[in-house]
Amino acid sequence: MKAWSKEKKDWCCDRKNIGCQAEPFDCNGGVQTWDEGWSREKKHWCCDNRNIGCEPDTYDCDDGVSNWREGWSTAKMDWCCKTSNKGCREDGLREDTRHEDVPVDD
Repeated sequence: MKAWSKEKKDWCCDRKNIGCQAEPFDCNGGVQTWDEGWSREKKHWCCDNRNIGCEPDTYDCDDGVSNWREGWSTAKMDWCCKTSNKGCREDGLREDTRHEDVPVDD
């Protein structure tokens, strides 16, 4: 298989499941808690390559907004801050992105 072209490897892997490279992540492992339990790299790879662990197209950003700091998942905070400016700190960043060692102008 080392002599196979990339095109041949891709074709054989996609159609016959032969010659496939080892995957860098197990996209079925921990899928029930992917939004909180997976690394950013695993989320991106599994979504892009296996269509698993992808961010939903939308969240209801009005649902639970009064308690967003305690009640929303990180994925919902990201989505709602980015798309509707809800669940953000005053400077537009998610609450949990602030680091103690980085000065922030208030």
